Amino acid sequence: MNTQKKLNATLLVFAMIFNLISPIGSLLKWKKVYGFEQEIQNVDWKIEPIYSPQASLYGLPKKIIWYKKAWTIRFSKAKDMIFFKFGKQDIWDSDLSIFVNQDWLKKKVSIDDDWDERMILEDEIYTSPIFSDRAMSLDYEIQAETQTALTASSSVIWVNTSDFSEKLTFWIETVSASDDEIISRADWWADETLKYEDNPAWVKFIKQQEASANIPKADWQKEIDNRFEKLYSSIDSSDKGSPTNIFVKIKQEYNIINKKIQDKKELTFQEKYFYSQYPNLKIKFIRKHLSLNFPFEDNVVSTIRSENWHKLVWPIEKTKRVEKIVVHHTAEAIELSQRDDAEIIRWIYRYHSISKRWWDIWYNYIVWRDGKIYEWRAWWDYAVAAHNLWNNKSTVGISVMWNFEDNKISNDQKNGADKAIWLLSKRFGIDLNNKSVAHKECGESEPCLLKDYQTNNLVWHKDAWSTSCPWKNLYALLGDYREYWKSYSSGLTYIDNTKIESDWTNLKRWPMIKIRLSYTWSTVDINSYTPEKVKITLWNRSWYANLKNFRFEKRWNDQLALVVWNKTARVPYLTLSSTILEVNSWNRKPSWDKTWLVNDNKFRWSITIRNDNWNIVLINELPLEDYLKWLAEISNDENPEKAKTILVAARSYALWYTDPANRKFPWKPYDWSDNPDEFQKYLGYSFEMRGNNIWQYVADTNEMVIKYSWKLIKPWYFNQSNGKTKSYLEYCEERKINWSYPISMKCEEIPYLAGAYDPAWIIDWWYKWHWVWISWAWAKYLAEFEGMKYDDIIKYFLKWVTVEKTAY
Repeated sequence: MNTQKKLNATLLVFAMIFNLISPIGSLLKWKKVYGFEQEIQNVDWKIEPIYSPQASLYGLPKKIIWYKKAWTIRFSKAKDMIFFKFGKQDIWDSDLSIFVNQDWLKKKVSIDDDWDERMILEDEIYTSPIFSDRAMSLDYEIQAETQTALTASSSVIWVNTSDFSEKLTFWIETVSASDDEIISRADWWADETLKYEDNPAWVKFIKQQEASANIPKADWQKEIDNRFEKLYSSIDSSDKGSPTNIFVKIKQEYNIINKKIQDKKELTFQEKYFYSQYPNLKIKFIRKHLSLNFPFEDNVVSTIRSENWHKLVWPIEKTKRVEKIVVHHTAEAIELSQRDDAEIIRWIYRYHSISKRWWDIWYNYIVWRDGKIYEWRAWWDYAVAAHNLWNNKSTVGISVMWNFEDNKISNDQKNGADKAIWLLSKRFGIDLNNKSVAHKECGESEPCLLKDYQTNNLVWHKDAWSTSCPWKNLYALLGDYREYWKSYSSGLTYIDNTKIESDWTNLKRWPMIKIRLSYTWSTVDINSYTPEKVKITLWNRSWYANLKNFRFEKRWNDQLALVVWNKTARVPYLTLSSTILEVNSWNRKPSWDKTWLVNDNKFRWSITIRNDNWNIVLINELPLEDYLKWLAEISNDENPEKAKTILVAARSYALWYTDPANRKFPWKPYDWSDNPDEFQKYLGYSFEMRGNNIWQYVADTNEMVIKYSWKLIKPWYFNQSNGKTKSYLEYCEERKINWSYPISMKCEEIPYLAGAYDPAWIIDWWYKWHWVWISWAWAKYLAEFEGMKYDDIIKYFLKWVTVEKTAY
């Protein structure tokens, strides 16, 4: 053992003993000090075209669709974390794809687009960090739509995360996690000195900034500054719209200059200076807009400028109220199995703080691969983070570790995310079923400053900003969200008629569905209907119990009381699983049963019990095909072809709502309802015992759905019309007349909703609902008297659709 290692070992033993016997021993910390990354500026590479895979029908050369350049980096020492840096102005408006190759794997790397306003002023943008096994080289490739984007300034930064030194340091922990459920920054050895101005990593950079700020300005530059200041000073504090009205005129000038840049025209010195100062001016006007229009939400109650006698690079702000939870993903990864979790966390912290010069991690918390929750942003509760531009003061950010474009979230990590959301909603008093205001910056071509709109209190980053974060597998599996920015951009709160079709093709993402049962009592008793133990699940832990009865009561607004043998346990929710579960406290006996022996209170698979704002909610989770078997929309003795018609329509209707963009109950922990006035009539296992024909019809139509132009549609069905089903255009125009749709909404024809002859009123004058799509009464006539099969009946009402098998 060399002298340095002996000294380190001696100091470590001393620190452990001193920590135990001394009143100030807990202030001694064993700190890891990391080295700095190395950077290489990319050289001029050979740019190669990417050709279309489709050959020309006329023998012409293949069309160039993109361009690419590739390179291999060779290291003098093995490295295990890499990220890329690009000149923002050169690639800002370009589509760019970055790929790394290692061990025969080709992985796409994402641009890191979690922001606060500082990003508007920066000259570079970065990718997420890529963690891999230690390697002596790395192959990578960059693709872009234009050759210009590939000639932009770019760098590759790499590090070896296991390269560090250790030393003993005196440290006062000013504030940190106080919740045992969350691992504090101290526990993962966060180097808090990365926030200090006197840290060597910041000293040189700050001097450069000061030197740039001290360059004297020319008179014409001062004139432009004075003009901007006069415009800003002219904002009328009594007129909440004045920041927007004034800034729109500035934006018009900016767009004229921007057009000259795009046309490669020479700019005057004044135009160049105006263009360079525009981002600063935009930030000032947006801040003014927020302070005038949203003084409560955009409210900082305290500012911390120093810590442990060190001046902070960027002040810590504490907000008055947190209204939303925003979920992100972070970091790319090729292989993390051999890496220490805290080591990776420390390096992501350093990447955010020093490499990107963001001062600290931009999220408040992270959910790790094993489901553990870590404190990431310094100064704990109500600290303003930097994850969602123009919404940071009213939100808390949770990031889930991994690349979810290619990888699926594990059960542990999903449970950890659920747990983090629950803990934070409780901590900040956030009602996840409500909405609050959010803000998005207007595009440069739009005559506005900021869009202010209402969105749910639990949002995914792509719902609150124009980004792909979090990627598809996390975005889909966590479930409770909507793409509000899409509906807002159309100027409507309604989904327009083009959303009747689903863009979702990967139906495999939703093999299980969750149905809210229409139970309304304040207590609930549940047991196993069969003689077996019940599996109980809370978070990611499960155990089995042989209890004859589980009783739940609502005693708090967000938690349940589980009562067992006169003892009470407080739980956020519980999931019970058994062959058949019976809700003993639910009298759901049908009126037609004069024997009173039938009770539709039994369910297969599992039931989750929750307290939803003082309301007990029961959620039955089961596979979709089983759901259809117990769907009581049709009777067991119905005509087989009519029954199959309705079942295929019901399957398509239900699947359409599992697309996250079409959620029937957004921001709820369930997908559907058993109430036919809200969704479809579902009775559960009891209907199984008297619906054996329905079982067969479900099997006969297994996985059959209705599509138009290869996309799933939502096929509503009703009893009958008054002689002709309405077209979508007629239906839409009538809704506008009775104010169900906004008068400004544009109604258009939908090809497969053209209306169909439906003389069922001749048989029975009774009709209802909206008279669009499949008529039950006429479907029965076509099956019984015309001998039509279910797929032909569907095509009779819905023109040019296909009835085909799908996988989910």
